[in-house]
Amino acid sequence: MLSLIKGPGELTRPLGRRDSRQRGRERVARMAALVRELGDPHLAYPVVHVAGTSGKGSVCTFVAGICRASGLKTGSHLTPYLQTPLEKLVVNDQLASREELVELVEWFERRRDSARTPGLLSEPRYGPTWVALTFEYFRRRKVDIAVIEAGAGGRYDLTNVVVPVVAAVTSVGLDHVLSLGPTLLDIARHKAGVFKQGAPAIAIHTGDDVLASLKRHAGEAGAVFQPIRPGVDFWPEAVTEGRDRLTYLGRNFSVRKAELGLLGAHQVENAAVACAITDTMADAGYPITQGAVERGLAVARLQGRWETVSDSPNVVLDGAHNPDKAAALAAVLRERKRGRRLAVVVGVLGYKAAAAIVDELASAADLFIATEPTVYRKASLPAVDLGRMTRSTGVETLVRTDPLEAVGTAVDWAGPDGIVCVTGSLYLVGQVRERWYPAREIDSQRTPYPAYADEASCHSPAPFGDRLG
Repeated sequence: MLSLIKGPGELTRPLGRRDSRQRGRERVARMAALVRELGDPHLAYPVVHVAGTSGKGSVCTFVAGICRASGLKTGSHLTPYLQTPLEKLVVNDQLASREELVELVEWFERRRDSARTPGLLSEPRYGPTWVALTFEYFRRRKVDIAVIEAGAGGRYDLTNVVVPVVAAVTSVGLDHVLSLGPTLLDIARHKAGVFKQGAPAIAIHTGDDVLASLKRHAGEAGAVFQPIRPGVDFWPEAVTEGRDRLTYLGRNFSVRKAELGLLGAHQVENAAVACAITDTMADAGYPITQGAVERGLAVARLQGRWETVSDSPNVVLDGAHNPDKAAALAAVLRERKRGRRLAVVVGVLGYKAAAAIVDELASAADLFIATEPTVYRKASLPAVDLGRMTRSTGVETLVRTDPLEAVGTAVDWAGPDGIVCVTGSLYLVGQVRERWYPAREIDSQRTPYPAYADEASCHSPAPFGDRLG
């Protein structure tokens, strides 16, 4: 699979706006042709399609939890994976086995070898091949519903060949500006590309202009637009200790002070979008009940999103890889810091808005430790350069190129009563997570949260393999 990734990593990625649109159109057309050659596996089951700048992984996690609690066999496609490619192949919260992945690859190779005419099967690429294998895996497992997270943008994302029963946009913010921007309205256009004819189009109110733009694009696509409004459709419930809670008033169910498994005040909006999605599914006859919604929201968990991996010191992993996510993370850190020392280990890919991310995190950090994730054929911002940015905020800074060394330094500095937060890139989070959850155990036990025979093995660093894009 690695051989399908072409070209070196560059700090200048992604492409500019015009080139990106042209390549995007070609990309989706090639993806549609590829799945057609493979028998259109993505049309074998209904799909919930979710796009957005921030929160889409959390929304997908909430929706999948509600669907599972409703008795539906549920496939989940989140991007990117953190530690093992098997995270792309998930049904009812269980990862595919290595043997199933081998069978999928061999199936793909047989289809390629037996193709009568030259086509996309003869020259496969990494991204389209993985998406196609995911679609086929869900078909083989006969899922009742597949919850699909779009990647960057939406309109030109590889997943945007699906025909959803409902599509949603979680938020619109300034991320991937070079290819999607430069304005929020430009970015909204890309996100709205997941809206399809006849399917409900759900969007949360994140600004009048953005909402109006999403509504216009939904109308152009022939989608039924359904805005979700804070203070009208949902409310956060004040929490002094423990988890955040949501009240949502829907057409088919209402939940009051429902406990959320994912932490942070920003998860209230994500949970509200998930409620709106499943409320719409109930309109279409899916067996979604109030009890299933409450259970699904409460049990939701997502590795690398405010994930606690150690209590002493308190070590949390959160892939806040754009300014909006960083602002939400900083708010949670300030709230939960309560006088304790906080070290922020940060690393980003070279084309991310590093300065803006750092500026948001600086409001909470007592110490920055700049590092850099290792990603196959993608360039990270050098730790030295990132360190200059963090120092410019006035926050004390250390530079450690190796992520595990950076975490070890942070743990020593914070002490048993302090806090360490690893953030800035989901790829970095995936690498650091190996210290507590080795990928070999994730693969063998088929869960992102493997159990261990003894506690010591949980905290022994595992060797890293190359991270993939």
